[in-house]
Amino acid sequence: VKLSDGQCSGRVEIFYKGQWGTVCDDEWELANADVVCRQLGCGHAVTAPKSAHFGRGTGPIWLDNVECTGDESALTHCTHPGFGENNCGHSEDAGAVLSRMKLEKPSLSLTSPHAMVIYSPEKISVTQGSSFSITCSIHSSYPGGFFYLTESKLNTTVAMPAFGHSIFYLAYFEFQAIDYKNQGEYSCVYGVNISSRSFSSVPSRSLQVTVAGKNQRACESLFVLL
Repeated sequence: VKLSDGQCSGRVEIFYKGQWGTVCDDEWELANADVVCRQLGCGHAVTAPKSAHFGRGTGPIWLDNVECTGDESALTHCTHPGFGENNCGHSEDAGAVLSRMKLEKPSLSLTSPHAMVIYSPEKISVTQGSSFSITCSIHSSYPGGFFYLTESKLNTTVAMPAFGHSIFYLAYFEFQAIDYKNQGEYSCVYGVNISSRSFSSVPSRSLQVTVAGKNQRACESLFVLL
């Protein structure tokens, strides 16, 4: 057995007769997902999504009407009519979210205020009084989350709801009239609640922001001209 989105979450797939196939969501319950957890070493099931929550699979639908007590050592040991016996389509593919689910590491980038150019420096110097925007983004099967932008030195965190579609979500953190208090090292984390449990990604890479005074920038420009 495996899960399509990684080791501990995704569409449930079974390997049988040399081919991977899916499991229909008829009778699909949390106890079934718990058995999948045991097979994969991923703790306990958090939820057992239905209706191709993780996208439609391909190939055969190997199992249908699977009924588990939760104590079985493998999903195929649960009660079912037999391999390949089903009346389902891939719109009914079953999934599982397990307690050791891991979210992908988010990305952090900047967007130019004049031209819509996205770039990802490790550090940036911004003129006092100007504006810029930090973008946090992630590829995830779990919508409805928040991005948290943290500045490590001051230990401040700002939250923004993620928006997007399919499996790509992002949030913009805009800085207007930036001042010296905005200097620091920034990183972002993606967090989402699933079945009353909270999951968080590891932090993105960090961005070092320094603020240069207007007079300092003028002097630097004059030095270049000379």
